[in-house]
Amino acid sequence: MKPFKFTLEQVLHLKEGLKKQLAGEVYGLEQQEAQVQKRLEKLSNEWRQESDALSREASSLLSAEYRLRATYLDYLNQQIEDERQRLMEISRHLAIKREKLLQYAREQKILEKIREKKRIEFHKAEKKREQKQIDELSTLRYQRDIGESIHSQNDSDGLP
Repeated sequence: MKPFKFTLEQVLHLKEGLKKQLAGEVYGLEQQEAQVQKRLEKLSNEWRQESDALSREASSLLSAEYRLRATYLDYLNQQIEDERQRLMEISRHLAIKREKLLQYAREQKILEKIREKKRIEFHKAEKKREQKQIDELSTLRYQRDIGESIHSQNDSDGLP
């Protein structure tokens, strides 16, 4: 019996490779997202602490020191806004990559189902072909045995 060969095997392997590569990209983006969220949390906490401290100490600060600390709060606000924008961008890219990953997984699953269906069809056809060969051999053997039987019967009757 000849071995089963799936004609789309290379496509299936390509999809598997693309899926693995994309999974790596998703993992990298998830790591970036976690880092940005951590920085955002840190900056937000720092802003809250500085803002609370400035509110408590506002009456006792000199004007220049107050402006300096207010400027620092503005700087922290800008950093927080930048990190939020970065987080939104990463989240958008992550959503796109995850959707592609799901698409590749669906395509891979479809190809695997097709491969299994083709494998079953192949084995059925092979069994049918083998059965046909067996039937033909049986028919030939039967015809040979009948021919020998008739020939031996003719020999015993004395017919040529």
